[in-house]
Amino acid sequence: MWMKREALLAHANAMLTRGVPVALLLSVVLLFSSPSSQAQPTSRSGSSASTEVGDSTTNKAKAAVSDLTAAEMEVTALGNALTNHLQEMNRRAAAVGDSFTRHEGVLVTSTALIVVFLLILRFGRRIIARTIDRDKEAWAVASVTPLAVELAAEEKAFANFAASFRIGPKVTDGNARTTEAGEVAPQKPAANPPPQEPKRRTPGEFLASAPSRVARCRTLLKETNRMTGELPRQTVLIELSAQVQKLKEDASHPDLVLIWQVTSSLEGLLKQLGDKPGAVNASTLRTIAGCIDLLDRLCVAGSRPDLLKAPPVRFLAVDDDPISRRTISFALKRALNEPDLAEDGAAGLVLAGENSYDVIFLDIQMPGMDGFELCKKIRSGGTNQATPVVFVTCQSDFNSRAQSTLAGGCDLIGKPFLTFEVAAKALMLALGNRLNKIKQVQAQAQAQAA
Repeated sequence: MWMKREALLAHANAMLTRGVPVALLLSVVLLFSSPSSQAQPTSRSGSSASTEVGDSTTNKAKAAVSDLTAAEMEVTALGNALTNHLQEMNRRAAAVGDSFTRHEGVLVTSTALIVVFLLILRFGRRIIARTIDRDKEAWAVASVTPLAVELAAEEKAFANFAASFRIGPKVTDGNARTTEAGEVAPQKPAANPPPQEPKRRTPGEFLASAPSRVARCRTLLKETNRMTGELPRQTVLIELSAQVQKLKEDASHPDLVLIWQVTSSLEGLLKQLGDKPGAVNASTLRTIAGCIDLLDRLCVAGSRPDLLKAPPVRFLAVDDDPISRRTISFALKRALNEPDLAEDGAAGLVLAGENSYDVIFLDIQMPGMDGFELCKKIRSGGTNQATPVVFVTCQSDFNSRAQSTLAGGCDLIGKPFLTFEVAAKALMLALGNRLNKIKQVQAQAQAQAA
């Protein structure tokens, strides 16, 4: 009987593992473990069997009770085992469900992130660009100040001057247009021609009247030097600007392009000084005086129109201040040619030893070799021994001017300086230097001929 129960339990566990329902297992266990299902003992033949029946009845009853109790306990244990197994299965199922839920959340989140990333790749640049543009516009509106407006107007005026300076005189006569200094492009006659402009003077007519007109400009400049108040000085500067403008208009012939360029740069400087009376100082007045003196030298028949182009003018700017260096480069590049730049005296000395320049701009206060020392070394020998040197510095007192002259400098510009002044001074010194070289060559030729 005990072996049958062991087999029954093993069979139940196997069936449980295969997923047989609990109720069916319990029915099978109860069926095979009930007393009625046990095999009855075979009747014995003869008298010995009948005598044993009475004696074994009590023992059989007790054995049946104990077997029934054991079966019930086994059934109870099996039921507990089945319950525990079912609970474990439910726990595992719940764990699997939680894991699936977590993985599903991760999958959804990952998918959303991928979609957002793709949208950023597709539209992010446009959104960022529009945001930056809006921020720039807001910043520009917020940062508009009278100083910013003034600087923008000054830059625009200088850009217009530089563009006109590079093109040259626009009109030579009624039927021709000068596209570049010295190059005349014929114009097709229009169906409805505009009113004829006043006829421009020929080079001979201009040169005949130019000395007296230049003298008038020099007289006005002397009056400006004698003026003390800003308003009287500004009035004289306006009249001087008008005189220079008339000279420029009459010097529109290609043969007079050098005079046109000098008067054009001088007119721009005078207009800027008229708008900013506080910028009138010794440096700007010296620049005006130098331009007027140069006009006297150019108002002579036989001046080469291509004096600035053959060969092209070259400039050198040495300054440790990047803002000052950039400002000088901007003025020269726009109007004339881009200069060579050096950030200290040693680098400037190397460039001056390797190249020939028309004008050199030097800062005085620089680490290591200052501007005075650099100028002395340049003057000691080499191709730039006679090149004009302009000191650009915040020191504009008498001692600085005296030291600059002793070191070999030609002029001094005090910071902050005007872009028109840099362009006008560079043009004035470059043309003057080339005229001096031509004069020296002519003098040597005459001496050899004699």
